[in-house]
Amino acid sequence: MRINIEENKADQTFEVNQEFDLQEIFDVDFEIPQVVHEAFGQEVIDIIRERTAKSKDINGNPLPSPYSESYADSLEFKAWGKSRNKVNMKLTGEMLDSMDILDIDGNVLKVGFEGLEATKAFAHNTGFEGHPVLEGKVAKRKFFGVTKDEVNKIKNRLKDLLERSKEATQEEDALALGAIELLESRNDLVSFNIEDLFNDED
Repeated sequence: MRINIEENKADQTFEVNQEFDLQEIFDVDFEIPQVVHEAFGQEVIDIIRERTAKSKDINGNPLPSPYSESYADSLEFKAWGKSRNKVNMKLTGEMLDSMDILDIDGNVLKVGFEGLEATKAFAHNTGFEGHPVLEGKVAKRKFFGVTKDEVNKIKNRLKDLLERSKEATQEEDALALGAIELLESRNDLVSFNIEDLFNDED
């Protein structure tokens, strides 16, 4: 459940994501099916979006408000009819809408942001703390990520899906194995018949 919120100083890009080892979370020793990865990732995204819409951070605390006066006075802020005191990290919605499943590597799922939206998410989560120029320009609002309790809720909601997916995978494997065995038996039969045709004893 590692949360990565980092700046890559070499190419001035930003990383904002969270990794989940689903095999460890579900405490199983078999490979997690793709459909469970996708469902888990969507649950994570939905929780972050819904929690942020309620102006809560990852720990359930109110997001710092109000928005800065300069931000509230911007034409874009006024055009979208935003309230300075209702902090929900959503102006156009592009940043939160861009949150997605970034990678599925074996049993490890990664959810987060890329590109420009990762930069925005990094700024909100860190307030550009430590940056020589931008520190303090943006309030620190730790909206990204899910907690252990939230992960456990997701786990409980998806247990049945995991079991059904496992059974379906086992059935597919059994069918595939049966098909291979059938082909092999037919190949053996064909080989046997061809050898009979060229038997010198006949």
